[in-house]
Amino acid sequence: GLVVKNQTSGGFRVGPGVIALGARALLRNDLRALAQPHLESLAAETGESATLEILADNRMLILSEVTGRFLVSVTAEIGTFWPLHATSTGKAVLAHLSKADRSRLLEPPLRKRTDRTITGVRQLDRELETVREQGYATSIEELEIGAAAVAVALVEPVSGQPVGAISLNGPASRMGPKEIRALGARLKTLAGELSERLG
Repeated sequence: GLVVKNQTSGGFRVGPGVIALGARALLRNDLRALAQPHLESLAAETGESATLEILADNRMLILSEVTGRFLVSVTAEIGTFWPLHATSTGKAVLAHLSKADRSRLLEPPLRKRTDRTITGVRQLDRELETVREQGYATSIEELEIGAAAVAVALVEPVSGQPVGAISLNGPASRMGPKEIRALGARLKTLAGELSERLG
């Protein structure tokens, strides 16, 4: 059931078995199980959408999402891939990687998603230094005009390697500098607690 043959064209497409396999994998994922109640609390507390994302090859993959309560919100589907350089989660993870690992993951030229997307590796390196200093990453209209996000990496305590990132996402009009700082502080506290539990 992983693939299904089209009897008319002779081609193949993904079958229902892949969906079932994916659902089982999600249910067994410890990181997702650990983070899910916290995503629900974040979304309820802030009203913004909360996500858990992991590094998959050279992109971020949405593993879980809880939609916020506002009518106007930023949402994406579980299983969606996003570019590392244009997302808060991607930048949060990149900031915890070595320069060699970052170079391996980022192939210049970096794709421009909006006029605000960082497309230069040096400029991105400076941004990642800021992320390390403040403890959280942002993406303000870098992925899509009107959308803003703040994220922190979840770090495995022994290795110091990032295992994922959690984010809060909403309209840029509702997530100004003051709100971003408050949300970043909230996420940093939560990430510290989750990272300890990962150990």
